[in-house]
Amino acid sequence: MMFWFGPSFVRFLRNSVVLGTMLAVAFGSLRGGSRPPETIRIGIMTETASVTMGPGAFLVREGADGKEHRLSWGDKFEVRVAGHGVLLGTKLLSGPVVVQPLTPDAFPILNGRSYHGGLEFRRAPSGRLTVINELPLDDYVKGILIHETSPVWPFEALKVQAVISRSYALNTRGRHGKEGYDLCDEIHCQVYGGRDSEREIPNRAVEETRGEVLTHEGKIIKAVFHSCCGGSTENSENIWEGPALPYLKAVRCRWCRRSPRYKWVAEVRLDSAARKLAAGGSDVGNIRMLRVLSRSRSGRAYRVRVAGSKGAAELSANAFRILLDGRVVRSTFWTAVSQTRDSWRFDGKGWGHGVGLCQWGTKAMADAGRNYKTILHYYYRNVKLERR
Repeated sequence: MMFWFGPSFVRFLRNSVVLGTMLAVAFGSLRGGSRPPETIRIGIMTETASVTMGPGAFLVREGADGKEHRLSWGDKFEVRVAGHGVLLGTKLLSGPVVVQPLTPDAFPILNGRSYHGGLEFRRAPSGRLTVINELPLDDYVKGILIHETSPVWPFEALKVQAVISRSYALNTRGRHGKEGYDLCDEIHCQVYGGRDSEREIPNRAVEETRGEVLTHEGKIIKAVFHSCCGGSTENSENIWEGPALPYLKAVRCRWCRRSPRYKWVAEVRLDSAARKLAAGGSDVGNIRMLRVLSRSRSGRAYRVRVAGSKGAAELSANAFRILLDGRVVRSTFWTAVSQTRDSWRFDGKGWGHGVGLCQWGTKAMADAGRNYKTILHYYYRNVKLERR
């Protein structure tokens, strides 16, 4: 059931909210209060047919002019695109539509998962539905922490992850600007699961590092991280194209040896590799040989050459690894590469690109009593820890 409140009540509500905000700002300023929390926009559903929301009471803004309604549903309701508008249950509204709970202790529920902040529903260029969660930055960090690290790891390691996830989010904010939001909720940005992904101790790590970011020459850094470095991290320019970043330099790491991902073996079938290379623009035909042309100072493969029946191709080792499947060939830190009649065998160390912070090294350092600031400055060079 949906309840509709007339324009007089809406004007009263809007004026009350505005007056309350003005008073809060005024008295906050008198008391030396802090600024409103920084917000971020996360794409949580893209190109979907419909979603289920509710129940609850919401302040709803529609269209470019932000016309406001106070709507309430006693049960779940469907949200979908209808023409150029958005249908909330049986109520057709001009898009985009922004939905926010009426009370601070209520949270919108989408497909059974609850979220901080508000939800925006908009029509994608394809005519399908995109859903954006706009929320305070640190509430976002709380919703990603258990997906990017282990919630049972030492508290100092959780504080490290809170700082670097916050820094990474702010550095990369806007990478999905063309789609109407800042970041996605997947591994391409950082995995985000809303309020249902929060846990008490990781939340406390976020609170105790509130507003803290890593900077270089006054700018928030791209605080990349990976699971296990295998004994040494890597310079950013040896993994990705682009200029060398002075804060992402290789450091020796004796801390991650106990990681279950420290050493690994992978086999890749040559016919599968040939198909993946061709799909990536390097069609060499039936594969005959793989050769490591050069290595970085850390020992990782840097450039490779693949020869086949149609010719040969040279690639960066990291691009080659991703084409094959980064979940199988877990790093470019290969200690041996061999070939049989129908497959390659890679013996390697570490898991991930190897740039920035080593998470298993972080855990070991925290276990040994190092605090989060010491750990951060060990893996990121030429940086400052600032509160913003």
